[in-house]
Amino acid sequence: MRHSGTTRFVGIGVFTSPSARLIVSAPRKINLDIRTSDGSVVVERIDGKLQLRIADGSIRATATAGDMLAESGDGSLTLEDVEGRIEARTTDGTIRVSGIPGVVRACSGDGSIVLRIRRGAVMTEDWMLATNDGSISAELPDDFNGLIEAEPGSDSRARSDLKLEDQVGGTREQRSLRGRLGAGGMTMVLRTGDGSIRLTQY
Repeated sequence: MRHSGTTRFVGIGVFTSPSARLIVSAPRKINLDIRTSDGSVVVERIDGKLQLRIADGSIRATATAGDMLAESGDGSLTLEDVEGRIEARTTDGTIRVSGIPGVVRACSGDGSIVLRIRRGAVMTEDWMLATNDGSISAELPDDFNGLIEAEPGSDSRARSDLKLEDQVGGTREQRSLRGRLGAGGMTMVLRTGDGSIRLTQY
């Protein structure tokens, strides 16, 4: 777990801007609540409940399992090799999620969303991916089950390279896309205000 931050100065004279890095070792199984106003956070190899909140900065989490909330007022979110329930929110930045999560809810005010799901992932609840200004890319494995609802912005289009059953839309005439993957089940909603949506196989 790392934290870095900067100090700013405005005026006349000579000033050196220091930076600080805090590195903390923790047991693998632990619950963490990390908050900072300015800086980045990196969390690696933690199993437990994670709450990561930053006003201005990026978040990177790798090889985690459990419930996670990752939230930034202004920064990207990179969540790699994750398991469990994932909630990711940023006002301005890209969100990347990969692994075998059971729940994904990702929202960006201004940025793209990239989802890469490995084999073995099972949706335990409905998923939601939404961005006001940006594209959404979702890579799903061949053993994935779920209902797909893709709703792109008015000037964009949803496209799929997956084998969707009962597919409706995904054409120039009907830009939204609906269909079933495998046995169906829970629903994955992908929604953009201004951006395309692309579904491909992992």
